[in-house]
Amino acid sequence: MERSILYGHVSHPSTRGRVPGRDGKDYLAAFDGDVLAVYEALGLGATADKPDKSGITPLCLAVSQLATCTSPLFYGVRHDGGRMTVEDHRRAISCLKWAIRILVEQHADVSKSMGGIPFISLLRRCKAWDVITLFLQHGAARPKRLTAVLPTKSDQDRFTAIPVPSCRPAQKCPCWSGKSVAECHGREPQPYPSAYMCVCGSKNSKGSRKTCKIVAWPAKVMWWKNGTPLENG
Repeated sequence: MERSILYGHVSHPSTRGRVPGRDGKDYLAAFDGDVLAVYEALGLGATADKPDKSGITPLCLAVSQLATCTSPLFYGVRHDGGRMTVEDHRRAISCLKWAIRILVEQHADVSKSMGGIPFISLLRRCKAWDVITLFLQHGAARPKRLTAVLPTKSDQDRFTAIPVPSCRPAQKCPCWSGKSVAECHGREPQPYPSAYMCVCGSKNSKGSRKTCKIVAWPAKVMWWKNGTPLENG
């Protein structure tokens, strides 16, 4: 069962899940740049690359929003209705890049386009070279005509010099152990971390004497088998 991630505007939490044309049903999307929500949603079984009815994925929205936020014409509005400060703007861009990295490392499709514009072209416009490098390392196709995407010789040389591995890096396990799926939940059941809050509802950590003794990750939280997310119970 694929679970989608809810969408919302980066500046207006009240619009989360109610953006026209979006049909996410379970969790908050990367479009909001809410890194913790993206981590939690994927850990609970959300599908990183599930499209909406229009074929738009969370990664499409995050890249599009990054391009919007880095536009000279961008007018940012804070959650309290005031205009974004320089620091607010910097933090929003940083969070969007972080959310993009999470999705790409979960093997979201990096070859898609937004409105007919390839991701690489959108990223070039906002000079997100760190994200461009990430996309190329995860299999994004290099444009056949660099001049169409990178008009300056310096940008073309920089793009060409980016090293690309022979195969895509292994998918990170969404339990956020830092290991790949193959090294973690894809290999065998893992012990439930003692520092995590117990799912018994006691609001104590698993390591607390007052909580129940949970040994493995509960089935309703997440199960992984051979790198494939199974339907949550």
